[in-house]
Amino acid sequence: MPARALIRPGDTFGFWTVLAEAEPSVHPNSRPTRRLFCVCVCGKTESVRLCHLRRGATASCGCQAPKLISSKLTRHGHNGWKNRTTKEHRAWVNACRRNKVHPRDWESIGGDKRGFDRFLRDVGRAPSPNSQLIKKPGTDGTRPEHFRWL
Repeated sequence: MPARALIRPGDTFGFWTVLAEAEPSVHPNSRPTRRLFCVCVCGKTESVRLCHLRRGATASCGCQAPKLISSKLTRHGHNGWKNRTTKEHRAWVNACRRNKVHPRDWESIGGDKRGFDRFLRDVGRAPSPNSQLIKKPGTDGTRPEHFRWL
Protein backbone atom coordinates (compact mmCIF):
# COMPACT_ATOMS: atom_id res chain seq x y z
CA MET A 1 0.00 0.00 0.00
CA PRO A 2 1.42 3.44 -0.94
CA ALA A 3 2.53 5.79 1.80
CA ARG A 4 0.04 8.40 2.90
CA ALA A 5 0.78 11.77 1.25
CA LEU A 6 2.06 14.29 3.76
CA ILE A 7 -0.01 17.44 3.39
CA ARG A 8 0.43 20.26 5.89
CA PRO A 9 -1.70 23.33 6.63
CA GLY A 10 -0.37 26.17 4.51
CA ASP A 11 0.45 23.99 1.47
CA THR A 12 -0.90 25.51 -1.72
CA PHE A 13 -2.41 23.90 -4.80
CA GLY A 14 -3.28 26.39 -7.52
CA PHE A 15 -5.32 29.09 -5.78
CA TRP A 16 -6.19 26.82 -2.81
CA THR A 17 -4.40 26.93 0.56
CA VAL A 18 -4.81 23.92 2.85
CA LEU A 19 -6.29 24.64 6.28
CA ALA A 20 -6.85 21.18 7.78
CA GLU A 21 -7.81 17.58 7.07
CA ALA A 22 -11.56 16.99 6.61
CA GLU A 23 -13.68 13.87 7.02
CA PRO A 24 -12.97 11.45 4.18
CA SER A 25 -15.76 10.96 1.67
CA VAL A 26 -16.98 7.41 1.13
CA HIS A 27 -18.56 6.40 -2.15
CA PRO A 28 -20.45 3.12 -2.60
CA ASN A 29 -18.22 0.29 -3.80
CA SER A 30 -15.00 2.24 -3.22
CA ARG A 31 -12.59 3.12 -0.46
CA PRO A 32 -12.64 6.44 1.44
CA THR A 33 -11.15 9.45 -0.33
CA ARG A 34 -9.11 12.03 1.58
CA ARG A 35 -10.55 15.51 1.73
CA LEU A 36 -9.01 18.76 2.91
CA PHE A 37 -10.49 22.03 4.12
CA CYS A 38 -9.01 24.69 1.86
CA VAL A 39 -9.42 28.42 1.47
CA CYS A 40 -9.40 30.01 -1.98
CA VAL A 41 -7.68 33.33 -2.72
CA CYS A 42 -11.13 34.96 -2.81
CA GLY A 43 -11.78 33.82 0.79
CA LYS A 44 -14.24 30.98 0.13
CA THR A 45 -13.64 27.84 2.22
CA GLU A 46 -14.48 24.38 0.88
CA SER A 47 -13.78 20.72 1.45
CA VAL A 48 -11.80 19.52 -1.58
CA ARG A 49 -10.70 16.01 -2.58
CA LEU A 50 -6.93 15.59 -2.24
CA CYS A 51 -6.69 13.63 -5.50
CA HIS A 52 -8.27 16.57 -7.34
CA LEU A 53 -5.79 19.00 -5.79
CA ARG A 54 -2.76 16.86 -6.59
CA ARG A 55 -3.60 16.26 -10.24
CA GLY A 56 -4.76 19.86 -10.84
CA ALA A 57 -8.40 18.99 -11.51
CA THR A 58 -9.40 21.90 -9.30
CA ALA A 59 -7.44 25.13 -9.20
CA SER A 60 -9.93 27.42 -7.44
CA CYS A 61 -13.49 27.57 -6.18
CA GLY A 62 -14.54 28.92 -9.58
CA CYS A 63 -13.66 32.56 -8.96
CA GLN A 64 -10.56 32.26 -11.16
CA ALA A 65 -12.28 30.36 -14.00
CA PRO A 66 -12.59 33.33 -16.39
CA LYS A 67 -8.88 34.17 -15.96
CA LEU A 68 -7.80 30.54 -16.35
CA ILE A 69 -9.94 30.00 -19.44
CA SER A 70 -8.80 33.25 -21.00
CA SER A 71 -5.13 32.47 -20.41
CA LYS A 72 -5.52 29.01 -21.97
CA LEU A 73 -7.26 30.40 -25.05
CA THR A 74 -4.98 33.39 -25.57
CA ARG A 75 -2.12 32.80 -27.98
CA HIS A 76 -1.17 36.20 -29.28
CA GLY A 77 -3.67 38.67 -27.81
CA HIS A 78 -4.96 39.97 -31.15
CA ASN A 79 -8.21 38.02 -31.30
CA GLY A 80 -10.48 39.55 -28.67
CA TRP A 81 -14.12 39.36 -27.67
CA LYS A 82 -16.90 41.70 -28.78
CA ASN A 83 -15.19 43.37 -31.76
CA ARG A 84 -11.95 44.03 -29.89
CA THR A 85 -10.07 42.04 -32.52
CA THR A 86 -7.12 43.98 -33.91
CA LYS A 87 -7.00 45.30 -37.46
CA GLU A 88 -4.07 43.00 -38.23
CA HIS A 89 -5.94 39.88 -37.08
CA ARG A 90 -9.04 40.80 -39.10
CA ALA A 91 -6.83 41.34 -42.18
CA TRP A 92 -5.21 37.92 -41.69
CA VAL A 93 -8.55 36.14 -41.29
CA ASN A 94 -9.94 37.93 -44.35
CA ALA A 95 -6.84 37.06 -46.42
CA CYS A 96 -7.32 33.43 -45.48
CA ARG A 97 -11.02 33.59 -46.38
CA ARG A 98 -10.34 35.26 -49.74
CA ASN A 99 -7.99 32.43 -50.57
CA LYS A 100 -10.45 29.84 -49.24
CA VAL A 101 -7.96 28.69 -46.61
CA HIS A 102 -8.76 28.00 -42.98
CA PRO A 103 -6.54 30.18 -40.73
CA ARG A 104 -5.03 27.00 -39.23
CA ASP A 105 -3.81 26.08 -42.73
CA TRP A 106 -1.91 29.35 -43.32
CA GLU A 107 1.22 27.38 -44.20
CA SER A 108 -0.50 26.05 -47.33
CA ILE A 109 -0.53 29.57 -48.82
CA GLY A 110 3.05 30.34 -47.94
CA GLY A 111 3.04 30.90 -44.22
CA ASP A 112 3.99 28.34 -41.63
CA LYS A 113 2.19 26.57 -38.81
CA ARG A 114 2.52 29.55 -36.50
CA GLY A 115 -0.13 31.20 -38.69
CA PHE A 116 -0.96 34.66 -37.44
CA ASP A 117 2.40 35.16 -35.71
CA ARG A 118 4.18 34.55 -39.01
CA PHE A 119 1.72 36.77 -40.89
CA LEU A 120 2.27 39.61 -38.42
CA ARG A 121 6.04 39.22 -38.69
CA ASP A 122 5.93 39.25 -42.52
CA VAL A 123 3.38 42.03 -42.99
CA GLY A 124 3.86 44.04 -39.80
CA ARG A 125 1.40 46.19 -37.89
CA ALA A 126 -0.95 48.56 -39.65
CA PRO A 127 0.66 52.01 -39.73
CA SER A 128 -2.67 53.75 -39.01
CA PRO A 129 -6.28 52.83 -38.20
CA ASN A 130 -7.29 53.69 -41.78
CA SER A 131 -4.70 51.41 -43.40
CA GLN A 132 -5.80 48.59 -45.66
CA LEU A 133 -3.99 45.39 -46.48
CA ILE A 134 -3.42 45.11 -50.24
CA LYS A 135 -1.58 42.75 -52.51
CA LYS A 136 1.65 44.20 -53.90
CA PRO A 137 1.41 45.00 -57.61
CA GLY A 138 3.04 42.50 -59.92
CA THR A 139 2.98 39.62 -57.41
CA ASP A 140 1.46 36.30 -58.22
CA GLY A 141 0.27 33.93 -55.52
CA THR A 142 -0.71 34.42 -51.94
CA ARG A 143 2.55 34.27 -50.00
CA PRO A 144 2.68 36.55 -46.94
CA GLU A 145 5.41 38.72 -48.48
CA HIS A 146 3.03 39.58 -51.34
CA PHE A 147 0.94 41.77 -49.03
CA ARG A 148 1.57 45.28 -47.70
CA TRP A 149 -0.29 48.02 -45.83
CA LEU A 150 -1.61 50.98 -47.80
